[in-house]
Amino acid sequence: MTDEGIEIQWQFGEPERVLTVTLERSESPVGPWVALALGVQHSGRAASVLDQATAPGGTYYYRLIALLSDGTGATFGPISVDAIRSHEFTGITSIAPNPTASATHIDFGVARQEQVLISVLDVAGRETDVLLDEVVTPGTYSLLWDGRRGGTRLPAGVYFVRCQSPGRSMHRRLVLVR
Repeated sequence: MTDEGIEIQWQFGEPERVLTVTLERSESPVGPWVALALGVQHSGRAASVLDQATAPGGTYYYRLIALLSDGTGATFGPISVDAIRSHEFTGITSIAPNPTASATHIDFGVARQEQVLISVLDVAGRETDVLLDEVVTPGTYSLLWDGRRGGTRLPAGVYFVRCQSPGRSMHRRLVLVR
């Protein structure tokens, strides 16, 4: 979530196999789904859109429908996003792309100057990496995590990104695929 809306980012492992992509949104994890006609921005192999038709306080669900070169289709998602303006609380606003085969952006907002700890946990709750542990001033920020601990690639699986600040702890699921 940015101050302008919800930004959705994605990246395909084999983009040459993808003919078309449709982003759909719903206010329920089971639909009904509405195709969004938003301008896609490309940065290297990653793509993103900004959905400005969201209201603070709502929860939105997104999924990608890809038509592949072999005539088959693939559906990715749904993912859920809470439309909370980042300056209203300290916490994670988005993780994208998710799932990821390489790097992912972890966006977060800080409401007031405070100590913020952002770490990655495995499914057993063990801390696998610390991405940030410092006093941060109010604003919105983005971290890039490459799926490694030190120089070692972590195995594929489900992980959790934890954001802790005084009086608040939040966890978001992150899936690593290899």
